Amino acid sequence: MKSAIFTAIILAMMGVSISTALIPSEETLAYLHLKDKEFDSALEFYEQQVDDQNVPPHVLMPLAQLYLQNGDVERAVSLMERFLLIPKNQNNVEALRQVAVYYQYAQRPEMYLKTLEKLTALNASTNDLEKLSQLYSNTGDINKQISILERLAILTPDNVKIRQDLTRLYAANNDKQKATETLQALWASQPPAIDGFYLELWVNLLLDLKQPDQAAQIITEWRDRQKNDDANHLTVIARACNLMHYQDYDDQAWKVLQPYAETPFIHRDILASLTQVMPRVGQGSVLFAHMQTAYENGSLAATSLGDLADLAFVQEENAFLFDLLASRDQFTLPEWLQLAIAERALDEAQPPLQRAARANIAWDRLQPHLKEMHPALAAELAWASNQSQLANAYLDKALASSAVSAALNPKDQLRLAGLLVGFGRKTEGLAIVAKLARHADTPAWMLRELAARFVEEKSVDKGYALFTELRKTRREPQVDAGWALLSLAAKRSSQVEQWLATDPKLDEADLNDLAFVAIDNGHSALGERLSKRLYAQQHTAANRRLFINALLASGDAHQALLLARPWRDSSSKEDRDLYEASLFAVKARGGDIDRELIAVIKARINDPKLDPQERRNLAFALMDAKAYRKAKIAFQMLAQDADPDSVDLAQLLFLWGPRPDKEAIAWLEQRARAEQSDPAKRAAWVNHLTQLGAADRAALVVEARMPPAGQGGVLLDRYIEALVELNDTARLDKALRREIPRVNDVKQLKALSTIAEAQNLPLTAAIGYDRVLSLSHDDELALKRLGYMAFFAGRWQEVESYLGRYLALYLEQADYEAHFYLAEVLWAENRKKRADVHYMHALEKLDKVSDKPFPVRLTYARMLNRIGRVPEALQAYRALYAEQPENANLQMDFIELLIDQNLTDEASRVVVSAKR
Repeated sequence: MKSAIFTAIILAMMGVSISTALIPSEETLAYLHLKDKEFDSALEFYEQQVDDQNVPPHVLMPLAQLYLQNGDVERAVSLMERFLLIPKNQNNVEALRQVAVYYQYAQRPEMYLKTLEKLTALNASTNDLEKLSQLYSNTGDINKQISILERLAILTPDNVKIRQDLTRLYAANNDKQKATETLQALWASQPPAIDGFYLELWVNLLLDLKQPDQAAQIITEWRDRQKNDDANHLTVIARACNLMHYQDYDDQAWKVLQPYAETPFIHRDILASLTQVMPRVGQGSVLFAHMQTAYENGSLAATSLGDLADLAFVQEENAFLFDLLASRDQFTLPEWLQLAIAERALDEAQPPLQRAARANIAWDRLQPHLKEMHPALAAELAWASNQSQLANAYLDKALASSAVSAALNPKDQLRLAGLLVGFGRKTEGLAIVAKLARHADTPAWMLRELAARFVEEKSVDKGYALFTELRKTRREPQVDAGWALLSLAAKRSSQVEQWLATDPKLDEADLNDLAFVAIDNGHSALGERLSKRLYAQQHTAANRRLFINALLASGDAHQALLLARPWRDSSSKEDRDLYEASLFAVKARGGDIDRELIAVIKARINDPKLDPQERRNLAFALMDAKAYRKAKIAFQMLAQDADPDSVDLAQLLFLWGPRPDKEAIAWLEQRARAEQSDPAKRAAWVNHLTQLGAADRAALVVEARMPPAGQGGVLLDRYIEALVELNDTARLDKALRREIPRVNDVKQLKALSTIAEAQNLPLTAAIGYDRVLSLSHDDELALKRLGYMAFFAGRWQEVESYLGRYLALYLEQADYEAHFYLAEVLWAENRKKRADVHYMHALEKLDKVSDKPFPVRLTYARMLNRIGRVPEALQAYRALYAEQPENANLQMDFIELLIDQNLTDEASRVVVSAKR
């Protein structure tokens, strides 16, 4: 009996113990709260466990995660820092690794760097070292990056990339010895790691270290290791040998290239390298014989002709060289060779005919920019090849860059000036004359040319002063004519009038120049008299043109038209233009000549010889004559082959107006459908259709040849704009759903999603924004818009997911709405503590807005009430009610607040008012 009682007592005690063990601890309860998403309860418990002296390890990570979930990165960082300040925790690797992540979230790169440095000092994992290396790379700290990579190289001896990176950093840090040693070690252990890039780098380093033999040996070993004559390998070998050639190590380069001497055409780059190296080692004639034979039997590749020319020049095979250059074969020569060939072509020792022929060949091969850089050489080449006009042009450029030698005596200088002027080289020739204008030996005709030059160069005051002085001692007619020209250009026509009254002797050239300068400087009446006198002396076409221009300048358009009318059907474009100018001038002065004007334009506008600008001018003239139908036809002709952004099309669209007729729309549609090769131009034509009220036609044009999904580009943009214009949401939705899954560009996806949202296609917009997040996990716009759409759709959990992430990442950029919507969800779920935080954020944002619209002020009042600032909320609601007493949303909120505050009388008044 006693044993039974004892057993019962033991069992009872065990039951109590077991039941006690089954009661969850506070830590377990907190974890359960966290697991059940009772975040406020979990947060409250965990924060109670933390003080300035203690951060329990079991609290650390859950509490930090709760802070992050609330978007409070800084509190998470602060918590981890407090934990690490406790002496026993200072070297806690896991905590250090976690706070490093938080420093990244908080965008504190310096602390992230310091933490990684400490981590790698405590526990050098390869992952941490690689991150630290990247950080040093970003900050440009080469020495520290080298140190880290050296540690990584020890930890991961088989990691080729680490050693390659080390090599490049050693080289960048000018530590050539270490760079070569690293490459040597790589070559010994993992030869494939030395690709073409690293071989060239190695050769460069060895040459800088004055080790050309070693460089040649390495290239040879690398070459021999390749099992075939791969084109890429041969290119690398050639480039490596060129590096030695450029530093005058041709003997070493020849050791590498010698095996290819009998088969020089194995590769273009090998051949090019051989042409550089073999002449330097006395083997140029051997290679030239090979290449000449190949050229003559047609087996030499066109890409190697430049190398053959180079070799022929070096070997002084001049006859072959110029024959090669004279051939129709197109090949490019290096600039130094073009210049050297030009100099050789000008060798005075050659027979004259041979020199002229070779100069002509060298001229053709000398590129235009080299002629500009070496104008004296270009001038001499042009002169030697009997191109006097080009010679003069380039000699001008040459003389402009170097003053005439002061060592020449005045007579020699004047002789040079006369030669230059005589050959049309007036710029430099008259510059010499200007220096010697007061010299007694300076011919009067040169002075007359100098006066005209002063006018052309607009150095009128300087020229007028000089010729006023010259007239005192020199009375030749050419000097007087020069003075008169400068007087007219200086606006001194009255004294020229007095001089002309003396009936001076003036030849045709003087009258022509004086009339022209008079017209050009606004002395139209004098210009008309001078040109009339000239035309009376000589009834030439040139004098008639000058007279008509003078009449037009003086305003006598009718007289000009009488003189020009016989030229209406002239074969001379200049004469026809003058007739049309006279006709337009009469029209501008109100003359009744519309029928003649329209007839002329109609007869000429279809002339195939007209250039576009001439036809354009005629079309504008039709507009001036109010012949709009014909102007439309003219501009349509101009636009027939024009681009969609051309001036002619713009003018045609202006004439058509905002809503063109069916024929115009059909023409635009035809142009859009005909555009096959350029999607951007086709898109522009589609846009014109949409803008002109034919969005339906625009959409059909695109649908007739729809680009593949995801490749629509600007054409897709114009198609969507057309559908938006049509308000055809069904086709728009279909188009967007077709494109969105194939688009990988985040910017384009956001644009498409925004359009879908704006056109009330929320499901499609959501698909688009979801795809944005799949490509850019933390995209600001996508998180925000998905959160907003979830809010309006009543999907609270999604609101918290999207807007919680959005606010955690973009707190500063966020507007009040994001905080407000999230707060409303939290409030609805009775998580008021967290809701209050976001309400206050929203209020802070709105406090910075000076001019709030009514709906925003209503939201502001609602938030004041939510966070318990009831007096302010009442004041805000009363002000809003006074402004819009009939607003139903306002009435509901206001009545609810009044009842909550036991302000029943005021609530009754609002209710009565609402019923009315």
